[in-house]
Amino acid sequence: MVASKLSLTRAVLWLLLPEILLLPLMFVLVKTGSFGLATLGMAIATFPHAMFCAALAGILSQVFPTGVRYTANSLAYQLCTTVFAGTAPLMSQFLLTSTGSIWPVVALGLAYVVISLVCTTALIRRSSWSPSAATKKAVPARSGEEKRQR
Repeated sequence: MVASKLSLTRAVLWLLLPEILLLPLMFVLVKTGSFGLATLGMAIATFPHAMFCAALAGILSQVFPTGVRYTANSLAYQLCTTVFAGTAPLMSQFLLTSTGSIWPVVALGLAYVVISLVCTTALIRRSSWSPSAATKKAVPARSGEEKRQR
């Protein structure tokens, strides 16, 4: 819905840029040792990310042609999950153990946000997506016969 009012690139920016500030804040709040502050930090850092993930399915559906859409969406999700989400805990623990600091882990998380931002905006630019096209696809026009039946 937001993307139909804004350009899709701007909507993606509005969803991912807050993570650049909120992700370090989350780690700072977790480090306090307070359950309440840690929970608050995780909630506010997860909110824009969850909104982006929700929008991503629609973005991928819009940018891939119908003939390859199912395979393209599946490959995008599975490869990215394997390469990034699958290795994130291992990489994070390695960085934490080898440096003794949480800040390299924060930097890794921020790198993932930047990769998401760059790749998603590049995908949008290469596609033929437009707000008017998305609105037209979401609300199919009724034929003359359907109008008369109602």
